[in-house]
Amino acid sequence: AVVSTQSSFLSVFFFVLQGFEMKLVLLAIILMLGSASSSEDSELVGELKDLLMDSVRNTIALNELVTHQTQQISEIMLSLSATQTKLQKMEQENSSALGNA
Repeated sequence: AVVSTQSSFLSVFFFVLQGFEMKLVLLAIILMLGSASSSEDSELVGELKDLLMDSVRNTIALNELVTHQTQQISEIMLSLSATQTKLQKMEQENSSALGNA
């Protein structure tokens, strides 16, 4: 059960973290593991788990924020497009009305 929990945690962790941030976190883990003595291992593992969970939570929160902002930008662009279409239609109607007068 411990192996499957660790495996699922690691798969989520590697899926969420990408690029530069992941490299920094992994480098920090490697450095901390390399400098730890046997008596400090359990405390270090707890700290690393906390660090990893915080990183995952922050990355998820940032992804949610980006998704929300992308939706807002999409809505604004659709509204702008609709407004431009209405404006063009009004300009055509006005030019037609002025041409007939």
